[in-house]
Amino acid sequence: MELSKLQKEIVNATEPYIVVVASAAAGKTRVLTERVRKMLRDGTDPKDIAVITFTNLAAQELKERLAGDYKDGIYIGTIHSLANYMLLSHGIDTKAYLDNDKFDLLFAAVKKNPQCIKHIRHILLDEAQDTSPEEYEFIFDIINPVTFFVAGDYNQSIYSFKGCDPELFNQLMEQPDVTVYNLNENYRNGNNILNFAKKILSESYAFDKSVAMRPGGTVWEGEATIENLKNWIQRQGEFKDWAVLCTTNGIIAEIREQLEALDIPSVSFRQGEVTKDQLEEMMNSNCVKVLTYWSAKGLEFPNVAAWKPKNWGGDETCRVNYVGATRAKDILLWMEEPHKKKKPIKQKSKWF
Repeated sequence: MELSKLQKEIVNATEPYIVVVASAAAGKTRVLTERVRKMLRDGTDPKDIAVITFTNLAAQELKERLAGDYKDGIYIGTIHSLANYMLLSHGIDTKAYLDNDKFDLLFAAVKKNPQCIKHIRHILLDEAQDTSPEEYEFIFDIINPVTFFVAGDYNQSIYSFKGCDPELFNQLMEQPDVTVYNLNENYRNGNNILNFAKKILSESYAFDKSVAMRPGGTVWEGEATIENLKNWIQRQGEFKDWAVLCTTNGIIAEIREQLEALDIPSVSFRQGEVTKDQLEEMMNSNCVKVLTYWSAKGLEFPNVAAWKPKNWGGDETCRVNYVGATRAKDILLWMEEPHKKKKPIKQKSKWF
């Protein structure tokens, strides 16, 4: 498929400092891929390019999309992997950080060992809204690139519990030497689904200016019960067309147990813990996918059932809901758990 006029404009932009506000399903990965391809075509030394992705899975996908145009020397990977690479390349042991899941301490280790800093000329940063202050400092102050191409969307920031601060993305856009492009053509969601997602977002006084490029889409609102879920799954599409999004691993286990009792096959996974080949196998196997909203980030499904706790609220919750809703291409079930009835308190007999 050819790039759209808007995508071409962004790929070919010549400004040194670029921020791309990339709405859901707007072809951000395609734009990043073509931007790298253009840089190589224009003669940029591969060793001067680093593409920082949010997950190893995203890095693998970008390499595969570059295919024959991929050149040795380009760095494509997560920000923690880049810091780790810099330290290891200068003989600094990082085993203690990795073994104890203290990945953020890698940035402090780089600062303590400035000799290992690789001053990369051109940085492309994906999912910039989910970046922490330490990561921003590492990219823009410590590495200090000559040019940067940053893509993200405040409306899809859902990792504050990991220390990510989406305000850093907004502050970057406001810098006077930064050029902002809006990548706002949504190629996934049916129009009705996107409009519903926009309504969810507006509850936190945020706005989505994206435009649906696909008509239609079905939205159904109702109670989060296994009976409702079963009825929809059995009458619309195959099992593999469905994903159920939950808030906790405990709810995932409950739903899978209930689906199994109905002879509906299911699978669950955490996105960061599977390879791309395993993900393709899971997505194509004829079973319902049951996963958290956070694991579903970056994925898409024909049909999605969003299983929501009652009175789940707050600004970031609106963004989590928005991310969940925009995973659906054709059918979105917006399912809210009913209030649980409290058991009456038994009164003890009193003697007077």
